Amino acid sequence: MKTRILSITPLLLLVLFVASGCKTKPVKKKTNIVKQPVRTAAMDYQDAMSAYQSGKSSGKVDYKTVTMYLRKALQRQPRHIPARYNLAAVYEEMGKYRLADRLLGQVLQMNEKHKPALYRLSQVKVRQKLHGDALRLFMRYLELDPKSKTKPKMLVNLASLQLQNGNHEAASNTARRILIYDTKSIAAYRILARAYLKQRKYAVVHLVFQLAKKLNKKDARLLNVTGLAYIGQKKYPQALYRFTQATTLNPNLFEAQMNLGSLALNYSDYGRALKAFSQAAQLRPFHKDALLAYAVALRANGKYKQAENIYTKRLLPRYRNETRAKYNLGLLYLRYLKQPKKAKTYLRQYIGDMGSRISTSHDSYTLMKEADQMIKMQAYMKKQQEEMKKQAKKKPAPRK
Repeated sequence: MKTRILSITPLLLLVLFVASGCKTKPVKKKTNIVKQPVRTAAMDYQDAMSAYQSGKSSGKVDYKTVTMYLRKALQRQPRHIPARYNLAAVYEEMGKYRLADRLLGQVLQMNEKHKPALYRLSQVKVRQKLHGDALRLFMRYLELDPKSKTKPKMLVNLASLQLQNGNHEAASNTARRILIYDTKSIAAYRILARAYLKQRKYAVVHLVFQLAKKLNKKDARLLNVTGLAYIGQKKYPQALYRFTQATTLNPNLFEAQMNLGSLALNYSDYGRALKAFSQAAQLRPFHKDALLAYAVALRANGKYKQAENIYTKRLLPRYRNETRAKYNLGLLYLRYLKQPKKAKTYLRQYIGDMGSRISTSHDSYTLMKEADQMIKMQAYMKKQQEEMKKQAKKKPAPRK
């Protein structure tokens, strides 16, 4: 007897397999997983540079984003010199000079011959008014780059640093070297004039000015220096003329505006002084001396409330220990605004701040006595007015 072989279809096999109690395993679909690249210091650095360049192009740099990427780059790779250097450069641009100083110092610890770091650190030291350190760093830079010793721009930087360090003779020598390479360098003439001014060689300052003038170089800074030379010679009208020329040629020259205002104030030319100090205060809104001078000029022109605002809203909130502001505000309240109690407040602060530096014969003590007398007089006048009001009420009404 032949056995029959039954053919089972694949569908029937699947049914029998499920019926037997065995579970089917679901078929997993393969998905393509895209792996994110691992962030590197180079990527962070590139993102920082892209953000910075983009900000420069648009006119508004997002410093928070730029510094974030640069710090991340340094976290991943602490010896990433370009990231450290550029972070310092950004901090310098933001006005955070101490942070820039520290980072540039770290770059030089890693590579003492890093010329851009030496050059930039010398600039940062100047910003911090550490001129001695700046000069030493710049000399190191010149030693590493001998060719720069013949470049007028580098020599101008050297002469400026020498001048700021009080090396007037060295500065004038460097300025003369500049004129060998560039006979029309107005910067060299400026340095020469300033160096001779510091040495009180006033006649030579005027000679330098005439030499520059022959090159058809009208320069506001040179005019300002010649004005200072005339002051040294006590030729005040000529100085006033030079400062006026300088500010006319360049109204944004802060030093010339301050010099013009001071001299005009001494000559009781209050209108000219106010115009000059107003411009100076606009150029540097938080400059202490500019604000003080502006307030004094406002008072001299009878603008008492505006002067008060300069002292109370712009000067003292920022410079709380500025004794000159307290003295002048006390004087303003007493003599011009007739508010002796407020005057005493600021004069008392002034006397307390000055301590033993002033004697009891100082003007501030005289003003305090004057304020006391005014307070008594005002109290007396107020009492008299009240008495007059009472008398007026008691007086019988006239008969009809």
